Amino acid sequence: MGTNLGPYSVQGTYDSLLKVSDNSNIDSSLNRISGGDGADTNLYLSTSTISLRGNVDFNSSTTDFSTASLITGIPTSVEGLTGDIIFSGTNIDINTVGNTIHLSGGTGGGGTTYDLTSTQNVNDVDVKLTGSDATVDTVKLVAGTNITLTDSGTNQVTIDSSGAGTPGGSNTHIQFNDGGSFGGSANLTWNNATSTLGLGGSLVQIGNTTQAGDHTITSSGDLIVDSGDINLTGQLNHTGYVEYAEGVGSQVRGTYLFVDSFAEVLDTAAVGDYVRLGTAVSTTEGYIYNWRTSGGWVAAQANSQLTGAGFLGISTGGGTVNTLLYRGFVSVASGNIDGSPGIGSILYVSASSAGKFTASAPTGGTNFARKVGQILDSYVSGRTTYYKIYFDPDWYYV
Repeated sequence: MGTNLGPYSVQGTYDSLLKVSDNSNIDSSLNRISGGDGADTNLYLSTSTISLRGNVDFNSSTTDFSTASLITGIPTSVEGLTGDIIFSGTNIDINTVGNTIHLSGGTGGGGTTYDLTSTQNVNDVDVKLTGSDATVDTVKLVAGTNITLTDSGTNQVTIDSSGAGTPGGSNTHIQFNDGGSFGGSANLTWNNATSTLGLGGSLVQIGNTTQAGDHTITSSGDLIVDSGDINLTGQLNHTGYVEYAEGVGSQVRGTYLFVDSFAEVLDTAAVGDYVRLGTAVSTTEGYIYNWRTSGGWVAAQANSQLTGAGFLGISTGGGTVNTLLYRGFVSVASGNIDGSPGIGSILYVSASSAGKFTASAPTGGTNFARKVGQILDSYVSGRTTYYKIYFDPDWYYV
């Protein structure tokens, strides 16, 4: 309900009334309010909004907020602000936006005032609270590695990150530190679809590696253990060499050899234990060689202890090598076995032909008989008969 004019006439009270400046009705648009004498105010009204354009004094002795309702909502912007926003008194909570924020205390704003500002300092940003009493408190925002801080000058600090980088190599290449940059190589890959780790070259494992169950390593090079142990509770299936570097206390505990069928023992392959000793020498595939400390590998022959009574091994691929099979399954061409071999025959080192087997024990003169294996099966490839034998030289000879 509006003011009751009572016994007063409109003409007598006209100068004391507030009115819309253009004498129109109050509607949805902001309209400036003026006095009855035509003096404009900084108050604008609409049917939904009150707008104050100018200073707002909350320090007046006539201002009573003891029964005031809470003012809710946080403005998203302050438009047209060119001056300061000044608050005085006690227990004042401030949430505002402006080029400079002044904080003051004391009656009538007579206390110390503080200006909150930010400035760019090379790569960092300084946030300062400067008092009218010359006190200065600074909080420094420090840019870390690959971080850029920029003070826009309009109460806005931009934080940019430049640490993403570009992956090295191609798709599926595992990333590594390559001289301070991302690196990738076709020799180190991960196939996420098949959960497969790809490794090209040598795998060097330092420390202990425990693997329970079957584990397949596909590598174009050798698997070399320089130190530590490999403890297997399952199977170790390999088509290349497993080499353990010689060292103090190094040993192999519990050697197991798995052959699912004789079909695994082909004419160009063998299954078993290999040794790598001395200098590589020219060898013939399927021939037996005797290790001599002073002379290295020589073709074995049971007519002299120097050539037939030492440590024996078979060349499983021929060529110039120093790695030979000393125990296991191997296929040997019939031409490398003297006599009349057959399935079940015990084989000896030949006394008449260097490097060959014989199906009968050598006798006479300086010859001696030394068992080296047994024929388990045979097969024909092309026009050549091959015998699958288990090679395990006896340490005794007669």
